[in-house]
Amino acid sequence: MKLLIRFYLFLILPLIISLSGQSLTVLQEYKTNTELLDIIVFADTNGIEPQMFAHSNQITTIQTGKTISDISAQQSLVVSEHNRFLGIFSPEKKSSNRTEPRQFGFTAYSSKNHPDFTIHDKYIDTGKYPVFYLNEAKGATIQVSPNGDRIKFYDNHGRLLREKIFSQNHPHNYEAPQVVFSADGNRLAFFTRIFNMENNQMIPMLYLLSPIGEEIWKAQPILKRVDDLEIAESGKSVAVSGQTFQPVGSQTQNHIFVFDSAGVIQNSLPYRAIRTAFSPSESQLLIRDEQTVKIIDLNSEGIVISNKVGNGRREIADMCYLNDSTFVVSIGTVKFANGIRIFDSPEIRLYSTNGKLLAKTEFPNTYSHHATILKSISGNHAGICLQNKFIILQVTQKN
Repeated sequence: MKLLIRFYLFLILPLIISLSGQSLTVLQEYKTNTELLDIIVFADTNGIEPQMFAHSNQITTIQTGKTISDISAQQSLVVSEHNRFLGIFSPEKKSSNRTEPRQFGFTAYSSKNHPDFTIHDKYIDTGKYPVFYLNEAKGATIQVSPNGDRIKFYDNHGRLLREKIFSQNHPHNYEAPQVVFSADGNRLAFFTRIFNMENNQMIPMLYLLSPIGEEIWKAQPILKRVDDLEIAESGKSVAVSGQTFQPVGSQTQNHIFVFDSAGVIQNSLPYRAIRTAFSPSESQLLIRDEQTVKIIDLNSEGIVISNKVGNGRREIADMCYLNDSTFVVSIGTVKFANGIRIFDSPEIRLYSTNGKLLAKTEFPNTYSHHATILKSISGNHAGICLQNKFIILQVTQKN
């Protein structure tokens, strides 16, 4: 009987491996009975405080389990970059007249048990929805038109502040526009494609804007496809990565461009990156593909480390710096559950910025929809959503 109990515990408990005195120890877990897609947290220097569970069909409070909002199949969920703000996009029924604008509502929630605000608007339905991005630091939101030709800026009460038009509205099949905010919310990087009437082409454009759309700089990166857009915490540097236009000779097919505070290319890096992250000091760039992480020194443009983390279907899900000396990576086996991509048997690994594996925590016999890593401001706590629980880890580092 004791052997059976031990075996059962082995199946349900995380496997914690510590090296060199550092550790990732389970500090707390918050259970839920239904499929967990995402979570909204309040994160400060001291830790992570979960506020709301986001399921496929509802949003509930963690403390009381009360349903804040139901989510139908027609609605879609928008979660901010660091999981501190969410919104629900709710389109109304299509009109029989295809040229008639379609009404919608967008309701935003933070850590409260009631909506922060609701925006009511309309759009011409051509098969694409407008895209919303949430400015965590300002408690505000922006709405990008389906073709990325205009942005509407709203304040923290959902009031329209300004509409900025970038080009003539022109349908295209390129990637959706992208937006990222700086830590203080005072800068946002915006990538879109604008229609050039002279040559009848869609031109890639990158903008750095203020929270109400004042243009700080713009640039035209030579990218056929954009895989990732990232802004440094200070808002002074912007990185964009993707596939280049018709590389010639020894030119690489993929590239990363890092722009400085004036919109001038600071670094041109010949690497593939589907995700990038600036170090807190902004002197390094952490990049990854499906299975490998690299750190690039932005002063010398040399590779500091290159670690193969994944293998086969075991792929990287997320990564982030904890501080200038450590970073964490989440990985899992890519599978599909009811047609939805998941990360099976996920784990979180703690690395030093010289590439040494310091500790790892494995979660066997469960899965995560996104395996996104959440962290406290100090970097001493990290969190991850699993199938039916949210786990908070204590990050202990040896000096």
